Amino acid sequence: MSSIVGPVPLNGGVFLDYLIELRLIIESIADKALKLALLKECLSKQHHYHFNKKLGGVEMVIHKLFKSLKT
Repeated sequence: MSSIVGPVPLNGGVFLDYLIELRLIIESIADKALKLALLKECLSKQHHYHFNKKLGGVEMVIHKLFKSLKT
């Protein structure tokens, strides 16, 4: 099926893995500073480059994820 990052298989493929990895970090009980460090580490992985680029870059992805936090 089509998505903002291009075609994605019905089972979600590696894009679903990417999203789950990010949500696990953002929904963890870690404080914001640790979450930020973990997100930067996760998003720096070479195999995430395409997704990051399609979603507006690393800083945009981080901004959107932190915006979703209840503070």
